[in-house]
Amino acid sequence: MAKQSLSQIASQYGQGSDFGHYDTEIARQQGYSDAEILAYLDANPNQLAAGNKAGGQDGLYDELKGGNVDFSKSVVANRGGASGAEIEESTAQRNQQFALDQIAAQSNANANIQRLINASNQYASDSTAKWQMYGADAAKDASIYGSDAQERTSKYVADTDWRTKTDVATIQGNFGLALQDIVNSGAKEAEAVRGEYGLANTNLTGQYQLENTRLQGATERDVASRSRDATIFGSLMSGFWS
Repeated sequence: MAKQSLSQIASQYGQGSDFGHYDTEIARQQGYSDAEILAYLDANPNQLAAGNKAGGQDGLYDELKGGNVDFSKSVVANRGGASGAEIEESTAQRNQQFALDQIAAQSNANANIQRLINASNQYASDSTAKWQMYGADAAKDASIYGSDAQERTSKYVADTDWRTKTDVATIQGNFGLALQDIVNSGAKEAEAVRGEYGLANTNLTGQYQLENTRLQGATERDVASRSRDATIFGSLMSGFWS
């Protein structure tokens, strides 16, 4: 089939002789670009229905400008010798196909959403399991560390207590020996002093007794001498008075 002009396409396809969505679809199939279609419409503004002009509710011109034509708005019709019944049948078939396409698209969207939900749930489940495993491992490590620390503390306390007792016993033993040495030395010193004092006292007593004996002897001799003198004197005096 030879490439038709855009005016020919507008007069054969679609609901009327204006240029609409289905005409655009046919024009693309025959090799026209959106830019060529827009240039044709700019040159022939009357080929557009009011709703398809710039800012119109059907929006063909604006869709061509944006490069995103909504062909669901197409009225499928080939007026090149087709009867009204054929046009209606073709339109019904296209609407049916469009409805099926919408259902398929919705099903795909639902399937994609469900896959996202499943993936999210699986991720959450895996994260929870990993967190629980990590928590259990951390608790186990903490328990082992606490047990080891307790054991080390107990051993340290026991060693410290043993060393303290040993040091105390050593100090007490050394102190006892030193104290006994002091006591022994003191006893020796006291005994030496006591012995020296006893000797000195004995010597002093002996000297005192000796001196006392000497004094007593001298006194007695003096008394005897004086008694003798008195006797002699008494005898002389007695003879004198006689």
